[in-house]
Amino acid sequence: MNCCHYYLFKNFDMKYIAFTFCFCLLFISSFSQLIQMPNGSTTSTVTLSATQCGGATFTDQNPGGNYSSNQNSTLFICPNAPGQFVTITFSAFDTEAGLDGLRILNGNNGTANALGTFSGTTIPGTFTSSSSDGCLAFRFRSDGSTNRPGWTATVSCTTTPGPAPSGTSPQDCGFSGGTTICNDASFSGNSSGLGNNDFANGGNDGCLTGEHQSSWYYFSPVSSGTLAFNIIPANGTDDYDFAIWGPTPTLQCPAFSFLSPVRCSYAGVPGNTGLGNGALDFSEGSGGDGYVAPLSVTAGQFYVMLIDNFSATGSPFTLDWTFGGGASLNCSALPITLIQFDAQLLDDYVDLNWSTASEKDNDRFEIERSTDAKNWKKIATVKGAGNSSDVQQYNYKDQEVPFGIVYYRLKQIDLITNKITELKTLVVENNKLDLAPISASPNPSIEAYIQLQIKGYVNKSFQVEVLNYLGQKLYSGTIESNSANYKYSIPQKFPKGQYVCVVKSGNVQKQLRVILN
Repeated sequence: MNCCHYYLFKNFDMKYIAFTFCFCLLFISSFSQLIQMPNGSTTSTVTLSATQCGGATFTDQNPGGNYSSNQNSTLFICPNAPGQFVTITFSAFDTEAGLDGLRILNGNNGTANALGTFSGTTIPGTFTSSSSDGCLAFRFRSDGSTNRPGWTATVSCTTTPGPAPSGTSPQDCGFSGGTTICNDASFSGNSSGLGNNDFANGGNDGCLTGEHQSSWYYFSPVSSGTLAFNIIPANGTDDYDFAIWGPTPTLQCPAFSFLSPVRCSYAGVPGNTGLGNGALDFSEGSGGDGYVAPLSVTAGQFYVMLIDNFSATGSPFTLDWTFGGGASLNCSALPITLIQFDAQLLDDYVDLNWSTASEKDNDRFEIERSTDAKNWKKIATVKGAGNSSDVQQYNYKDQEVPFGIVYYRLKQIDLITNKITELKTLVVENNKLDLAPISASPNPSIEAYIQLQIKGYVNKSFQVEVLNYLGQKLYSGTIESNSANYKYSIPQKFPKGQYVCVVKSGNVQKQLRVILN
């Protein structure tokens, strides 16, 4: 295993410095309850053992001391069994305020909604995954100076998911707030943080080291030519950095496409930065002069730009364009562009979310569902924005989710031609019994029998047990559900009283409180 990684950072006096870190991936002793953040610049996954699910300690990469400089790592912590959700509770937290931070995300795909980003000495609190995989993700970054003690937290597992993240951040690429630039007029921008998703990370950040105070922009030329600009800090002293990705035939955020920037400046000089000013280089680190070469743009292609305030002052900037060779931007040239389409399995429904960067003659969306990816059923129609140059967000909740593997397909229908375009297909695994109701009916009952109603499961086997109020097992058997609305009467009489009926399928179960009068 090659444990060496090359890493660039901007140090305290803004010198361009390169280090080669040699480290091995996460070490967790088979007999230890200690989980450490990976060292250096890497991504690792920990699947908790049954013992660790009962309670383990999670710390930074150097427990008992200060964390190291130039950390840039991601750790996924996942439960050891389906139906479980990772919970973390912090008891101590101390990082360099505003510069070193820990981000907590919901799920194991690395681009899920963030539950919070923390820097300084405020203790974050408790977080529980609501993702269908039960995982939490942790991203930690530190700069080249002023190391602090880090954090201490307890990790455990629960069968109750946490609340779903509410909304998305206004400065995330591909979700909300990314601004479409329609012409060469100057504009002002500002950001107070790095959003819910740090897209500029890993192999797609180019000369950057992630986001500090970031703003995202999209543009597509209607005619080819050259593009240059100046980024002018309002206070004249902020250290702004930027990166541009593209060209691509459709809009692609860097975290999704793993593109390298076509232009990037991480210069450590304060004041103006941008494209042009006689520069010939395409990318520069912290020792650069603030300018890289103008960009030749292609009509009909898409570009994504990140502007990041490394100084993190919250002060705005103005961007002033210079176009040459006939280049121009025009939002009317942008077709409908899907930024993201995702599905999240929650307690009793699947939450479907999608967003677009721009729309042209978009009448509506249709969502279809299938259990075999061959036979599809339309389950929803959602009105489109018609013509739009701003990011639009859409949502639909599917509350009739079949058990097992479920496919969702998103389609778009043109307002003028009625042309149907298939945009994307997702796969969700429903392993939760609660999604298709299993109930005792009637309940309370005047009969001496317990009757169950099972909806949504065809050719599915369940194990059923009946317990009294002392927890003693009175009945055990198997149910074979052969229809989508199956009724079953447990073949045993019970005296009047209260009972618990437990219905199981694999590692998932549902408990029903039943009253016989």
